[in-house]
Order: sequence, then structure tokens, then C-alpha cells
Amino acid sequence: MKYFEKQSALEAQNLSIITNGMKKALRTLDPAAFDDYIDGNYIQHNPMIAQGKAGLQAFMQAMKGAGAQPQELEILRASASGDLVWVHCK
Repeated sequence: MKYFEKQSALEAQNLSIITNGMKKALRTLDPAAFDDYIDGNYIQHNPMIAQGKAGLQAFMQAMKGAGAQPQELEILRASASGDLVWVHCK
């Protein structure tokens, strides 16, 4: 395991893709916004949301159906290691 190494260009690009995709999805509440940003094997760590891209899209659709309003995403922490990206937001 490598510690405190400078982020590679690929990691920076992957991080940008994911954070921009998440922001777009919450601004529009459009489940299809994830199509270009999230892999079908997406791993969800929130126990209230089903696994995979389909689970995340279903959650977004349910939010929209419940009257949720578009919002700005506040990213608290985000990092990438190779093709793995994780984001902590509120």
C-alpha cells in the first residue's frame, strides 16, 4: 500500500468525473445523469440504497417522486486510488 503519493493524472480525472457526475445528478434529480458517470458494478455503502447503478438510480427516482428538490452537493472529502473513487458528502 502506498501512502501520501501524489495523485496520478488518471486518478485526478476519475475523481473529477465522479464528483461532477454526482453534482449534476443532484442538481437535476435525473437518474439518467448517472449513465455517463457510474459503472453498473457501483458499490453503494449507504444501507438505505440498493447496490449498483440501478439501485442508485431507483433511489434518485424515489427522491424525485417524494417531492425532493434539486440541491447543491457539499463534498466533504473525496479521493481516488487507481480506478476506485470514494466521496463523502452531505
